[in-house]
Amino acid sequence: MLLLVYEYLLNNFATTYYFLFDSACFYIGAFPILASECTQIRQVSLSKKYTALIEKLTNKSKESYQVYYSEFVSLSSKLHKICLSIEAYAQYWNPFLCVLFPYFISMQCYLAYAAFFLKTKNFFERSLLLHGMIESVMVLFIIINRCAQVVRLNGRLEGQCKAYIMQQMAVFAGTIHLRDLIKADNVQSNSLKKYSFKVFANYRIGPKTFYIVLYQISAVFLAIQRR
Repeated sequence: MLLLVYEYLLNNFATTYYFLFDSACFYIGAFPILASECTQIRQVSLSKKYTALIEKLTNKSKESYQVYYSEFVSLSSKLHKICLSIEAYAQYWNPFLCVLFPYFISMQCYLAYAAFFLKTKNFFERSLLLHGMIESVMVLFIIINRCAQVVRLNGRLEGQCKAYIMQQMAVFAGTIHLRDLIKADNVQSNSLKKYSFKVFANYRIGPKTFYIVLYQISAVFLAIQRR
């Protein structure tokens, strides 16, 4: 089977060029996935610490208000570093994602059209086109899923910060300083979901990106079919 593939690529320069470029795109696409996975590990670890702090505060341990607040400040500092790293990742990988997204969308449409609508009796060529289409679909949606998961975890961390602040105000209502209330209000008004991987003029890659990409694939496919 591998010898047949190799012989086919040698005899078709355009196909060889496509597969080389396609392999490069797959290779580049792996790095944003790895970056998002590393970020998610840090987010999940920090989320567990926030959960433990909220449970400790809910159980009303004998520790003073300053002990809870200093631990919360320490966790918030780590959260700020994670947000800065997400912003750096997003800025670095934005040009690459701007190339990968239109490439995978257009190639999926052209490969699907060639596999299903072009009149060819060669089963090997048809299966090769379907294989390339399935691969590009999988890689694109894995990238979207992993980048969207960063946004979901940021939303969870944001909710945990607000839950801690509300619980802290309920438990230590008479001992909270004014400056701490101002800091707490700043935390509540700051949205963490804006820290995410981005594409096309800083468009945030989130859970709704799936539906937008599906709509774009359908539109491009219909445009190709009408030709």
